[in-house]
Amino acid sequence: MFFNEQAFREGALKGVEGIVSNENATALMMSFNRLGVVWSSASTALTTQVIRNEWGFKGMIETDGVAGGSYKSHFPSSLAAGVTTYCIDPGNTAAAGIKKQIEDNDDGDMLGYLRTSMKNFHYALTRTSLINGLDANAKVVKVTPWWRYVIFGVDAVFALMTLGCACMMWRSGRRGKNARETVKVESETATGK
Repeated sequence: MFFNEQAFREGALKGVEGIVSNENATALMMSFNRLGVVWSSASTALTTQVIRNEWGFKGMIETDGVAGGSYKSHFPSSLAAGVTTYCIDPGNTAAAGIKKQIEDNDDGDMLGYLRTSMKNFHYALTRTSLINGLDANAKVVKVTPWWRYVIFGVDAVFALMTLGCACMMWRSGRRGKNARETVKVESETATGK
């Protein structure tokens, strides 16, 4: 999208500004598109200036899927822009790209961006239900609610019904084959062949 700053703020961003700045959001996912010629996840104007500085967002920002293609492989620039995590990165290409940038350029700034990224990630994590009641003496206890057993039972019933239908279909096919063979033998006997 190409637009001026006023259109940027009053149009596309107006719909999400209230959610991010007023509702204590802790995670955002960036879009796949570009802002001008810059991938939206690598846009410092959007990610850092508007979302983090102006709206006061402190949580994690995730890119859209980055698997494959050079269009979405701006890992150092997106990390510098304020992105925290990379979506769909099975080969860890983001980590490799950032590591290469640090090693090739002796880039202390990139280490600082990584530190900030981890801070934002853990800020979001500490505000989830995963952390409720967690302290040095806390124990993690696996609890299976009653409704899970109901679902397991329903799954078992449907599995048995599917197996029964498959058996009936197989038997029906066998009966049809036997009936065709019987008709064929009777017709051959009647014609004298």
